[in-house]
Amino acid sequence: FEECQLKGFRIRICYEPELETTGSGIRAQPQWTEILGVRASATASDKPGFYTLKVRELRHSSVCLVQVAAVAVGPGEGDWSDSAQICTEALAPEVRGQLDIEMSFRQSAKLKWVTPKDISGAPVQAYRVYLGRARDRGRSPVREFELPLQAQGCSSPARGSAEADEHGSIWISQDPLITSMELRCLDPDTSYTVQVAALTSRGLGERSDPGSFTTRSVAPSMGVILPRVVNSYHDHLVLECSGPVPDWSRTESSDVLGFSARYFECSRYGYGTNGAWITVENVELEETDSDVIRFTLKALHPERQYVVQVAAVTAAGRGPWSEQSARLSTWCV
Repeated sequence: FEECQLKGFRIRICYEPELETTGSGIRAQPQWTEILGVRASATASDKPGFYTLKVRELRHSSVCLVQVAAVAVGPGEGDWSDSAQICTEALAPEVRGQLDIEMSFRQSAKLKWVTPKDISGAPVQAYRVYLGRARDRGRSPVREFELPLQAQGCSSPARGSAEADEHGSIWISQDPLITSMELRCLDPDTSYTVQVAALTSRGLGERSDPGSFTTRSVAPSMGVILPRVVNSYHDHLVLECSGPVPDWSRTESSDVLGFSARYFECSRYGYGTNGAWITVENVELEETDSDVIRFTLKALHPERQYVVQVAAVTAAGRGPWSEQSARLSTWCV
């Protein structure tokens, strides 16, 4: 065609070729879709005899074939050109590989992954987190929330972000190749599965492979030495027993805040019913170290026998009760 006779172009694309069975086997048959004019435009290039075509609204993270045909003024149009392959970018970079569980605590957990490479013009602004409980049977509902990406080396959530404060925070580590996340407000002694997906100004990326972890119990269990009498008085007992069995790592400090005790008064003369359990939420400690604790039970009656149990207390709550002690006696007035 002469340039003055050229009216425009037709454009068609193909994403996934259909499989067609033939006498010689199965072959891919392209399914072409012609693009409407509003989705494509052509302008004359600076180079004579060439045109620039802009195709819009293509699928992200995809590979498609494109063909062009010239349309003349009046009847007639040209043949379809050879196919050109176009690979579109993702809306956001993909977090590759499995999430690495650094540490799990009673109500929180720390994870990390390899920082994905930013897409030009669309840096990662936040991550969407998919958090679910692991179950033996069936699927657990997945909770979704977004955490903004903090500055490098900053582990505190953004000020004014109630959601970040509640659910956790994400930040680039001192090593820029690593992104770290802390999840908060978890339930103790619970197994979780978690996935993340990067979020940019363009949209949401693909989910990562799932990671799994189990939070620690509410509080550690007590040791094998049951409560026993150190000093006995007419209205109180000074007792000692094993301290909690550590369930934290060597690099951590104990998170035990105190101890609870409960006791009942034994029936007199070996018959009748015992008294009801009485719980002291925070016992008065006389002495404590990593192995043994010493505490006082007050407001007891003289010449009575009591059975005692002890439990450790953390910020998450009270742990399991120890085994019952032998009968412990107060003195007479």
